[in-house]
Amino acid sequence: MLRPLKIFVTGSTGFVGSHLCELLTKEGHIVYGLARSQEKFNKMSVNATCIEGSLSKDCQFTYLNSLPDDLDAVFHTAGIVSSYKENRFYDVNYHSTENFINQLKDKYNKIHFILISSLAAAGPNAPVESDIPNPVSHYGKSKLLAEKALLTSAPNCWQKTVVRPPMVIGPGDTAILEIFKMVNNKIVLIAGLDGLDNEYSFICVYDLISLLKNTLDITLNNIDQKEMRIFFSSHPDTIRMSDLLNTIRQYLKINQLNYIKLPIFLIRLTAHIMKALSFLMKQELLLTPDKVSELAPSKWICSGKLSEEELQVKYQWNLGKTIEVTLKDYQARGWL
Repeated sequence: MLRPLKIFVTGSTGFVGSHLCELLTKEGHIVYGLARSQEKFNKMSVNATCIEGSLSKDCQFTYLNSLPDDLDAVFHTAGIVSSYKENRFYDVNYHSTENFINQLKDKYNKIHFILISSLAAAGPNAPVESDIPNPVSHYGKSKLLAEKALLTSAPNCWQKTVVRPPMVIGPGDTAILEIFKMVNNKIVLIAGLDGLDNEYSFICVYDLISLLKNTLDITLNNIDQKEMRIFFSSHPDTIRMSDLLNTIRQYLKINQLNYIKLPIFLIRLTAHIMKALSFLMKQELLLTPDKVSELAPSKWICSGKLSEEELQVKYQWNLGKTIEVTLKDYQARGWL
């Protein structure tokens, strides 16, 4: 590292954001983390300076005054992945991102903006960065619009990087936790009659934040790079759903699992029923129609080759190591 950078991380109390703040601070950078409340920030023990605020449409963004005038980079990790209200995806993931960029450019004419997007923005049939995106969910569509907002709304003098992770696994993740719980109970619901054969790319959160750290080399070494760059971040191994479940089973020391295979149409019907119930109970449940749109495809695969070549990232966390460290974390937290 040539010099410490001043970095702003949104979503600092989230799964990826909290890990990223930890790494960047350890690397000697000066890190500011956006959080809705100081209380949650402290509870999460985020390793950064807390900037209290939000990205909501009614936010005044006065907290930007607390950031240094010579800020080097922004990692935008904030967003939502699940909701029964389709418009919320676009409000939070797209419009808030566009508004955030517009507010930032009033203060900074030179900055490196790194957007953490998703494989969902590309869709299940676009495995390399040059493929035409075709997202199948509102989550994916909203993330793709956020990418386009960065391309069209950010000043030409900004450096712009988009990172699209596939399934992210690691300590503190509450999404993959549900799969661990099913395996631990020895009864696993499978989406689709052939769902055990579904293929996925994945990345350990530690490899992901290492890749994100490496994007800062562009800030330091390629100051003239103004074209927006897009990278998939994926371990070279492709896994099947059966691989994921069996690996978790082995580390939990369970001999056998019982599978209940559900047709996609039945899962979709259930999701719509749960959507109606959620409005009555005024509580969002885990299964949503949008999530079913992502469960239906038999492949969610992308290549991390470009990131290996251009960002010099080495994917070191295979599935076994990732499951092992994640399980230990869940058990230490009392989640499992």
